Amino acid sequence: MEIQENHELGRQIVDLTRDLVLIPSTEGRPDERARCFQLVRQHLDGIEGIEVRRFESGGFESIVVAPSGVVEPGVLLVAHLDVIEHGDAAFYRSEVRDGRIVGPGTGDMKGQLAILVELFRRLQKLHPGLPVGLAVTSDEERGGEHGIGYLFGPEVGLRCGVAVVPDGGSPTDVTVEEKGILHLRLSVEGREIHAARPWLGDNAVLRLSRALTATASRFEQLRGDLPEGGDHWYTTFSPTIVGTSNKTINCLPGDASALVDIRFTPPHRSDDIEG
Repeated sequence: MEIQENHELGRQIVDLTRDLVLIPSTEGRPDERARCFQLVRQHLDGIEGIEVRRFESGGFESIVVAPSGVVEPGVLLVAHLDVIEHGDAAFYRSEVRDGRIVGPGTGDMKGQLAILVELFRRLQKLHPGLPVGLAVTSDEERGGEHGIGYLFGPEVGLRCGVAVVPDGGSPTDVTVEEKGILHLRLSVEGREIHAARPWLGDNAVLRLSRALTATASRFEQLRGDLPEGGDHWYTTFSPTIVGTSNKTINCLPGDASALVDIRFTPPHRSDDIEG
């Protein structure tokens, strides 16, 4: 009986995960994000004594589910349903291969979302009123400002005893600490001039390139004695998008900018890095 029950539970989680994967709930597809939320809410229907609160910030929906009257859950299960953007909607498919579900978003984090939904359902049915909540957001892949940032900010003021966020990168380990993150734009100005006489101008792209190289070298020093290779965690600096408004090949650009992704570990803090 127990084996059969566990088998049935596993099937339900696999089915829900694959149904979620079919929905391309990306930043650029708000209707699909809404459809994904609808599927999640459908799986919560029929649980007596719970309240589903819906929030929206910046066009991104979030839901918080808890037993009625429980304002501050002792345990809050946290997940996001948004995934990385792909141009072809047909990409959002999955298959079960060697005992694993393979497809976009299965591990980040629609598989975990399916587990949390089913866990919440079962806990509330077995122990009605148990102070366990579920929060689901839809903007994690773009930073979380309108999701968790909004829910725990002053406008909503959500609080809990402990939050469980199974999005740490490992299905078997409990992560108790994560890197901090900063997304910054670096901009420089130069002086436009015809490329035939570059000495009369100031190439903003070259200035930016030198600045990025120098900054990356300073951050690389934070590696310390860690060896090359391996999955080491240390403070990193990664330029990800570089551009200029210049569209003419024989003209030195007068401006350039870069978006950089900074991940930092203790003892570093955002104030130290920005300073």
